Amino acid sequence: MDRPSKKRRASDLLPCRDEDSTASANPQQTAGFDAEIMQKQLELFVRNGNVDTAQILGELLVSIALFPSDSEAHNGKKSARAEADESFLSRRRGEDFVETANYARTLSPAFHSKTLRLFADLMLAKREFKRAIRYYHHSCRDMSVVTNEQELEVKLKVARCYVELECIHEAIEVLKSTPLEGRTLSMNLLLGKLYVNEGLQNKAEESYTAALRQNPYALEAALALTELAAAKDASPDAFSGSDGTARAGDGSKLTPATVRHHEIEHFYSDLAAKPNAADIGLSQVDSSWMRTLVAAHMDVERGNYRAAVESFNTLDRVFPKNLHCLVRKGALEIDQELLHQAHVTFKRARQTDDLNLAFMDRYANCLRKGNSRTNLNDLVQELFKISNTSAEAWLAAAYYNDVKGDFETALQFSERAIAERHRHAPAHLLRGELLLRMHRPQPALKAFWTACRLTRSLQAYTGIITSYCDLFAIGVNRYKEALATAKSVVKLYPQKAQSFVLFGSVLALSSEHREQARQALQKALSMEPRKLSTNFALADLLVEDGNLRGAIDRLQALGERHPREEVFTKLAYVYSMDKQYAEALKYFHQALRLNPGSTEALQGLDRLEKLMRGEDPDELSNSMEQMEPEEQEESIETSEYLSP
Repeated sequence: MDRPSKKRRASDLLPCRDEDSTASANPQQTAGFDAEIMQKQLELFVRNGNVDTAQILGELLVSIALFPSDSEAHNGKKSARAEADESFLSRRRGEDFVETANYARTLSPAFHSKTLRLFADLMLAKREFKRAIRYYHHSCRDMSVVTNEQELEVKLKVARCYVELECIHEAIEVLKSTPLEGRTLSMNLLLGKLYVNEGLQNKAEESYTAALRQNPYALEAALALTELAAAKDASPDAFSGSDGTARAGDGSKLTPATVRHHEIEHFYSDLAAKPNAADIGLSQVDSSWMRTLVAAHMDVERGNYRAAVESFNTLDRVFPKNLHCLVRKGALEIDQELLHQAHVTFKRARQTDDLNLAFMDRYANCLRKGNSRTNLNDLVQELFKISNTSAEAWLAAAYYNDVKGDFETALQFSERAIAERHRHAPAHLLRGELLLRMHRPQPALKAFWTACRLTRSLQAYTGIITSYCDLFAIGVNRYKEALATAKSVVKLYPQKAQSFVLFGSVLALSSEHREQARQALQKALSMEPRKLSTNFALADLLVEDGNLRGAIDRLQALGERHPREEVFTKLAYVYSMDKQYAEALKYFHQALRLNPGSTEALQGLDRLEKLMRGEDPDELSNSMEQMEPEEQEESIETSEYLSP
């Protein structure tokens, strides 16, 4: 009799299962997990922001979702993604996954699509944007189970991921793939913003208008349309120098911009007049203050500051102490050089919400201009307590160091503000100012043009033209570009004295156009007699003509009316040129009494002391030859700008 073998097959050790019992077994129990319950929990964790727990659960569930769906296997139609998934799975030990794969195929493709969407949402919440894009694409591999609403939501989220990755073109292409009439409100708002960033103003207007018609309370679209409307009124010349160059030689006559009426200005009144306004979702009561809000922002864009302030005051009576109006009113008061009023307005804004960061860099600039060093230091400390990664906090710190005269540190902080927010125009403006103070007009010019592309403003154009003038002074002749830009500024801001100051400053570079320069400056003075830059430019013109006594008389009269540090410093410099050193010394000290940290006054005093010792303070600069301006081929018709 044969002895039984000690070796036994592994199959002999397993209990026998008949076919009927196998067929009747629950697929969930066979696979060892319940996918539906897991998905519900994943959705709950993602919604509640429990990202770590959601990721653990999601990574488990995603492995099931990436199995080929039953419909794909049944129809025999497999996408490239599905084939790649199967190729990946085939490298596993197939016998270990048969039951799991069978269970995965019993789940609907829509179930797997939702799992992948939830996991993509999780990656978006964790700011893992590339992974989010990948899983959003996975979720749409079978479009037959994706509803139109889900598809639009996925496209919007993919576009937002691309924006975070600074892939603006890709984001636009994703949103554009849906026709205008099929886009959601959020898609139109994002697309409008991206078009503005890319300089595609007509397309931006189309998207924002569509958004506002979808929901009249989408005030972001309404205010963006006011900016676009103001840009339409502008001369094309105004945007010709995006990289520091401008078109010159254009002989066409330019006249001051006429005020056009745009759809956004009467959008709410027209909508409220419709019998079905309530059906659209607009309250008759709300349409009134909405019109006022649009009017306020339109006046801001057109430079009608008084009308804008009145509109903001009207809104403040409807919504007492609202932050939106307070900070913008404060910014307008800074533009009008009403620094004390601006300080009071921003203090009210801080009392309303002391954790708000928006516009607080404007407040810091107000304190800088008013030389309130202690208050500015306190504000910087408070802003950094709120956030040490905000552009506003770093820019405020840059302003503080500028007041102290530490230009290098101020420049570094302004660049840090730009790093935190690339498209923050005030940071680029300050960077340009600092570079000019450090006698670096070429990079300053680029900084000001960048600021102008981001937010067209008179301050940016002032920096651009000042940079051109400084370049001219060191022998780099950019007279044509400066003149073309100055003409554009007069067209853009015909109601602002500063535009004529800039125009006159450029004309003064050419000896043959001094009289026209004087006319431009006199026109500016008649518009705003208190404006310092106008008086300074006229004094400079007198100095260029050799009339130092006339310049001194003008500045002395100005100092009596406005006893400010800048006036006394300017007066001291002119006295130095006239070799009246005792008077120059007196006024430098007078300026330093008002502002002990004044860099210009301290530098002027140092220069004066060298002159009094018989030294040459301009030894280095004397070695550089100044180039005479080239003959201008175009005729400069100043009368069209200077007519009343």
